[in-house]
Order: sequence, then C-alpha cells, then structure tokens
Amino acid sequence: MNQSLINVANHSTDAKVLEIANFLLSIQNRRVRLTFRKKDGTLRPVTFVPGREYNETFGIRTTNIGRRIVARKCAVDMITIQEIIGEGEVQPRTINLRTVEGKIAVL
Repeated sequence: MNQSLINVANHSTDAKVLEIANFLLSIQNRRVRLTFRKKDGTLRPVTFVPGREYNETFGIRTTNIGRRIVARKCAVDMITIQEIIGEGEVQPRTINLRTVEGKIAVL
C-alpha cells in the first residue's frame, strides 16, 4: 500500500487534497490518470495505480533517509507514486496533490 498517500490522507488540512487522497485510497488497485500543474506552470498527465509503491515493486529496501525525505513531502501534501510510462515500464514520481487540476480518470 502507498504509505505516502495514507500519510497525506491522515494529516492534511486542505479539503481539496483530502478529497483527492481519499478518492485515490478508495480505488487503490485501479489504474488512474490525473493531471497536475508543474512548477513551470505547464500541465502534466500521469498514469499510476494508487496502491503501488516503486520500492516495494522492485524489492528496494527503504532507508531512514528515504523515510525522512518522503515524510517531508507528505507534510506538504505530496505523494510518491509509481508512474506507468509504457507497457511494463514504471518510474518513481512525486505529485503535489495541491496542484491537481480537473477530474481524475479511472482507467
């Protein structure tokens, strides 16, 4: 299960972020596409399965430093995901739930 998503859902005070996080938790094993606004102002779509974590998928052990980095991200409503970039291809990605635009499509 995606622990960063759980942390944001349990600790955020932003109503929009809580709505998105709770929705993603409710469909944790389904593929979704959402669009977020990047720092440079452009929109970027991302496809992922909310319940999956990159490290868990590849058997990478989490370190204390890694846990602290993710905790800092969660404190500002960011989640870490495993983006689907192609058939059988994924990459780690961080999404700021405060910058999600529009609807989330369940695929």
